[in-house]
Amino acid sequence: MDCSFPPPLTTEQLSEATDGVAEPSIYDHLARCPSCAARLAAAQSFEQRLNRALYRWDCPTSQQLSEYYLGILSEPEAEAIRGHLAQCVRCGEEFASLRAFMTAEAPRAKVEPARPSVLPGRLQLGELIARLLPRTPTLALRGGGSSPIIAEAGEVQIILDAKPGAEGKVTLDGQVIAPDQDRWTGALVVVRQSGEVLQTATLDDLGGFRCKALPAATTELRLAPAKGPMIVVPDVDLSR
Repeated sequence: MDCSFPPPLTTEQLSEATDGVAEPSIYDHLARCPSCAARLAAAQSFEQRLNRALYRWDCPTSQQLSEYYLGILSEPEAEAIRGHLAQCVRCGEEFASLRAFMTAEAPRAKVEPARPSVLPGRLQLGELIARLLPRTPTLALRGGGSSPIIAEAGEVQIILDAKPGAEGKVTLDGQVIAPDQDRWTGALVVVRQSGEVLQTATLDDLGGFRCKALPAATTELRLAPAKGPMIVVPDVDLSR
């Protein structure tokens, strides 16, 4: 599409319009010229994508903050995060929320065995208790093997596949399937046994995660998205 009122606006003029500092004549041109208006819209869209890509680009990930909290980073890595937390307000807020989440032990309401038509209810502190479904002979999550463990909390389904590893440990693959799948991207996964935090992970953009070298014992999983209630999957038997 050609400019309706040549000459077309320059890249510098479009940049000024994007920043809101252009001359009135430039805005008048944009109002009357579909071609230059489309170029401006494309430039603004590119800038928005770039800003999203660079947003907090030098900040530690949620996984790294979790590992820092657990004290499992090397000293140089921990020192770098300590220095970053002293300067970055957003990471400081995220770490404070993480610390509150990791240390909180909310009183757990007794959950009666649910009928298929009954969904687990939300607890006082925004938790949903997932219901473990009976295991059935089927394919494992990533290849053949024993049947996966499936839990449900409302419309969210959590599929878990425990695979034998070295020294009697297991590797746990997980997958979260939800109608609002994007909300779960980057969600924190906390793995507990006997009340102790063993590992953390974050969900990828497909809702998957992996934890290695876990003891084959009864396990509790907590899945916490950035917004919305946390899901607790209790009494997951990794020995079967």
